Amino acid sequence: ALMTGSVFGFLAGGKAVDRVGTKPAFLVCHFRYGLVVVVVLGRALVPGMLVPVLGSLCFLFGFVRAVSSIAISTELMALMPAENKSLSSSSCMALQTCGSALSGMLAAWCLHMGVLSPRWSLRELELTSYDSVLLACSAMIILLVVTLGLVPSVLRKSQCMVNH
Repeated sequence: ALMTGSVFGFLAGGKAVDRVGTKPAFLVCHFRYGLVVVVVLGRALVPGMLVPVLGSLCFLFGFVRAVSSIAISTELMALMPAENKSLSSSSCMALQTCGSALSGMLAAWCLHMGVLSPRWSLRELELTSYDSVLLACSAMIILLVVTLGLVPSVLRKSQCMVNH
């Protein structure tokens, strides 16, 4: 489901970035990342439909990830200097990979050290420390959308500079 969603996301992502630009694509993708992760927390509300619901959420996550990946690649290509594209792109990808690894290590450390409550409830949902990690990730993704709104879009600047 995740890979199928990615294929459809890559098909739609290029058109979406061309049509609306990278900044709106980033904003929509990040809101949808947060939404998909929050909806995963409600999995206990549909006990008989768990596999179709989680499969649909995996499809949506793959779709959003693919669109976001195209937007990131487009923005990177606009930012990179022409003479050092390979060094620039490899440095950026290395930093992205390190960020992902460090966030995974932080979540694993929190779970291992027992920082988060092993069991808690949210209305009728019984949740675990793993759900706490998902909720924290979702909240941070949505909060960080505000910072994306503060960053100027590179493509608009470069297009304006070429036109003048």
